Amino acid sequence: MALTMAVSAFAAEKPAYVEAKAEVGSADGVTPLYDNPVVKGTLAPGGSLTLYPTLASYVGLSRYFSFSATSDGTGVIYYELYDPKGKLISDDWIVSVNRTENVSFFLPSSGTYTFKAYSWGTTEDANVYAWWEG
Repeated sequence: MALTMAVSAFAAEKPAYVEAKAEVGSADGVTPLYDNPVVKGTLAPGGSLTLYPTLASYVGLSRYFSFSATSDGTGVIYYELYDPKGKLISDDWIVSVNRTENVSFFLPSSGTYTFKAYSWGTTEDANVYAWWEG
């Protein structure tokens, strides 16, 4: 994507042009405009795990919080999400392993969130991932 802007000139001066570029991408090496890294950890059967996903500044009204757990075993995981001030904003997610969930939040605050996962009947370790996305 390219942005071209003409600058007006006085008298007989040649007009000057300024070109600015902005790109959005991910795995191909292009840097995203807002960096919301994926955080991950291992949840043992019968255990708990705390992760700290960050939501950078953004433009718009809502953002998606995504999370998943992968495992060779079975079972469900109970999740909680706390905003950057420590207020519980969701505690109603009970999701089986090997699923990804996306939850929309209206005007979420930028900052570092606390995401807690609790194992309920899982039979193997689960790799838990959490991140914010557009």
